Amino acid sequence: VTFLNYFTMLGKYGVPDGCVVFERKGYKPGPPPWRWEESSKPLCGVSIVDGNIDDCTADLHVEFANAFVGGGVMTGDAAMEEILFLVKPELMVAMALQLRMRDEEAICVSGALKYSCVKGFGQSFEFDGECPSFNTGSPAKVCAIDAIRGGGPAFTEAALLRDMNKARVAFDGANEVATGHWGCGAFGNNHDLMFLKQWLAASEAGNSMLYYHDFNRNQSHHIVPLFRKLKHL
Repeated sequence: VTFLNYFTMLGKYGVPDGCVVFERKGYKPGPPPWRWEESSKPLCGVSIVDGNIDDCTADLHVEFANAFVGGGVMTGDAAMEEILFLVKPELMVAMALQLRMRDEEAICVSGALKYSCVKGFGQSFEFDGECPSFNTGSPAKVCAIDAIRGGGPAFTEAALLRDMNKARVAFDGANEVATGHWGCGAFGNNHDLMFLKQWLAASEAGNSMLYYHDFNRNQSHHIVPLFRKLKHL
């Protein structure tokens, strides 16, 4: 239904001005071009917020991706990545242009508009009409990053640095970042750990604010006191 709505809106309102840009960002395998242990950058601001990431005013929105960007959007899945691709169908072009993401890479898309409103998640997902503000303002850049799988191996130094470096690549050049519980669904990562990874990455990238979207305070009740204790560092 969201695809039909996309073409219906193009017929009703015409093709919007502007363009959609697909970008593959990263660095060569090996040490990253920054050194975490030598960083003197202060921790950036954090705001714990509700609502959908794609409705945030931040100029960069994180997309919790599969290594093959787009995930199961063509097979009926309706997790975070699939829903984002359904409401912003122009993102699906990335599936034809991009190969499997390497550990040192992120895939970013600029200029993709939101055409549909939806509600629900997974089995409760359903179309909720056309997006009334689809062509107002400048759409945020969407950066797809895949997380390492959770469990014991996720707490090794190599795994920690892998995710921090990938987030650092994605966040580069942004002023504000909107994200949330990256890799904490099917991949089973620890919520507090994934918050810290992204907070450090946003701070190292020089972002001014990290909007951390939370849908259940039971998942983030440690994050707020953690932020309050460390934010001056």
